[in-house]
Amino acid sequence: MDHNVKIVFTASHTPGGKIIRWLTKSDKSHVFAQYTSSLWGGEWAAEAMVKGVVKRPAEKARHHVVKEYQCLFDPKPGFHAIRRYFGESFAFEGVLIAGWLILVWRLFKKKVKSPIHSVKSQFCSELIARFFDASPELPKPMTNKHKGKWNFDIVSPEDIDEFCAADLKHFR
Repeated sequence: MDHNVKIVFTASHTPGGKIIRWLTKSDKSHVFAQYTSSLWGGEWAAEAMVKGVVKRPAEKARHHVVKEYQCLFDPKPGFHAIRRYFGESFAFEGVLIAGWLILVWRLFKKKVKSPIHSVKSQFCSELIARFFDASPELPKPMTNKHKGKWNFDIVSPEDIDEFCAADLKHFR
């Protein structure tokens, strides 16, 4: 099955990107899904950005690429699941709360649920976790932060990378 879908990780050099990398102890600050579209032509990126959840030509998204994985599973259920988020706003408050929740996790190893995060707005790793969560082929995440299900409130690009790296049956 060749749908030519990739999960792409980047490292922004902006202050926000540096804070995300520090909080998550990672070399990545952003993640998006890249796919080929015969209808639009070329490679496209599906991602949550400051202006919201968008699709745009991949060459405009591929800045400071750190790592990428080729998806070896059927991406249709995942894309169908995240379709509803396109055109919705970016989760500014969600990113701030996620940063606070990740800091609490790092300091105390305590999982805290976000009291106000909206499921309509998304941040980048949350969008990709929802993409993975909708695929019946993929296993559930099994880390300290994500025991058998995605914790969308605190998922980070590093969590997405760890999930992909641990499943070489579905990612290359």
